Amino acid sequence: MTTYTPRLGLPFIEAAQAQKHVTHNAALEQLDVATQLSVQGIAAQTPPANPVEGQVWGLAGAPTGAWAGHSGDLATWAGGGWLFVTPQEGWRAWDLGQSTLYARDSGQWTALAGALAPAPQVDLNNLPGVGINAVADATNRLAVAADATLLTHAGGGHQLKLNKAAPGQTASLMYQTGFSGRAEMGLAGNDDFSVKVSTDGTAWKQGLRVEAATGLTLARGLMSQRIVLNDNAAATIVPPGNGGFLMIMITDANVALASHAAILAYDTGNTPALVSLARAANFNVAGDSVLTGTTGPTNSSSLSAQSGTLMLENRSGNQRSYSLTFIGGV
Repeated sequence: MTTYTPRLGLPFIEAAQAQKHVTHNAALEQLDVATQLSVQGIAAQTPPANPVEGQVWGLAGAPTGAWAGHSGDLATWAGGGWLFVTPQEGWRAWDLGQSTLYARDSGQWTALAGALAPAPQVDLNNLPGVGINAVADATNRLAVAADATLLTHAGGGHQLKLNKAAPGQTASLMYQTGFSGRAEMGLAGNDDFSVKVSTDGTAWKQGLRVEAATGLTLARGLMSQRIVLNDNAAATIVPPGNGGFLMIMITDANVALASHAAILAYDTGNTPALVSLARAANFNVAGDSVLTGTTGPTNSSSLSAQSGTLMLENRSGNQRSYSLTFIGGV
């Protein structure tokens, strides 16, 4: 009479057998290992120091210690000792440590691909390039072809960083039409933030610049700046265009601010000229005179127009800070 089942090798209870519960319990222990099989490791080599009742290990080719001689078997700690079961072809086991499903094939455990087996871990560091629905190249190491690209937070804020090696390099965002540049904003060749536009991708016009050193803003048709002049000194100012309007005043708290202030129309083209729209008593309009620092009247500020530039002179009796705002510019 056959005393074991043909597939799992479970012992039968024989007729008139004494101690039938021993055979029955042995069969249950083997079923407990093989049914819904999950293992702590699929190729374990050394028995754990403190095994837990019911844990199962798939053994490697040359296990040691209490597992020696049970190459390829399943080992479980049961009843205070090790129980070994030999897996059959086609058995499946879930590796708890790797979260991976394995199948017994040709005497080896083989990971299964598919929904129950996660994709193998891939090192994504230092890749030469990544193309998402597009082809990356040596310049565009990351290429994405999509209707939209989302960069979101992981529970807090989010920063997108563009880093360059040196001030003379570029860190910017380029907007293109048909892969030809039409607008660019960022740090283009220096550390001032600028916005530029182009109609052909070759000739560019700067519409806005924020100076890194001062925080002052230069906009096409709008420019604000501050000039500090010693007493009896003059400075040359390049306006944003050959013609427009200028609002100027001293911002030094040690002097009556409105006493050195003016609103003027200027022409720094072929016929330099200044037209005073409003001015305080201590502000002198000097036409197209060349100011040297002592040209205008004492206790005053003077302004003149030259070809391509304006000249500002301080004769107020002390060093002064001037605020200038240009509007227009042709």
